[in-house]
Amino acid sequence: MLRGALLSIISAISLGTLAIFAKTGLAMGMAPLQIVQYRFTFGALMLFLWLGLTRPELLKIRRRALLKAMLLGTCIYPF
Repeated sequence: MLRGALLSIISAISLGTLAIFAKTGLAMGMAPLQIVQYRFTFGALMLFLWLGLTRPELLKIRRRALLKAMLLGTCIYPF
């Protein structure tokens, strides 16, 4: 229960600071899509780091799944 409460607090703090960072980025001349790109990149890095520290087995990918992801990313999603 304590872990859930702690994660909820971290989530609330992160959501609360989102507007501050967005406003700062816009004031610095960044485009909205650029801000979104930085946000998702930072989130992916944090997730990768968390999984690497807590459950590294989830970061292993099978060759077949990698080929499917490459196919989706290059042939289907861009269109």
